Amino acid sequence: EKYKEAIKCYDNAIEFNSKNSTAWYNKGLTLNLLKIYEEAITCYDKVIELDPKDVDAWCNKGNSLVSLRDHWKAITCYDKVIELDPKNSAAWRFKGQTLNLLKIYEEAIRCYDKAIEFNPKNSDAWCHKGNSLNGLRRDKEAIKCYDKAIEFNSKNSTAWRFKGLTLNLLKIYEEAIKCYDKVIELDP
Repeated sequence: EKYKEAIKCYDNAIEFNSKNSTAWYNKGLTLNLLKIYEEAITCYDKVIELDPKDVDAWCNKGNSLVSLRDHWKAITCYDKVIELDPKNSAAWRFKGQTLNLLKIYEEAIRCYDKAIEFNPKNSDAWCHKGNSLNGLRRDKEAIKCYDKAIEFNSKNSTAWRFKGLTLNLLKIYEEAIKCYDKVIELDP
């Protein structure tokens, strides 16, 4: 309900000034939260029309496209962010995640490595790199990535879960159970 009210406020701001990129951007974020991805993309496109170098609009447009399973268009958006801001760790990570969804694991790992290069303590990048390594059945390397993710964010339940799943695949059951216990503790 509050989101719908927020959208009305953004619409009023846009009606008052159709070149208000902040209102367009925030409306896009709100629509994305409501899972109204096509309209969110329209808002991000308007921001990009007003400022073609707005990396946040490009990045969030990519995220909305991923939600619509339009992975290649999303990658194009992340590539645009990287072109504008080569050290943008988030864009590298999002591109890696999208490539991982497409099972293009080696290239995804290269993207995570760039994300980590620009933000070495990025727990999510370490975790997702582990997932891509798992996709290549490089399970022991994946566990090292999950350990790094946990080192930088001990409350990263996703890293604990995937570490547990990987240990289970390797038949290291007692350690896997400890990971699952941690997941239950963090996400009951």
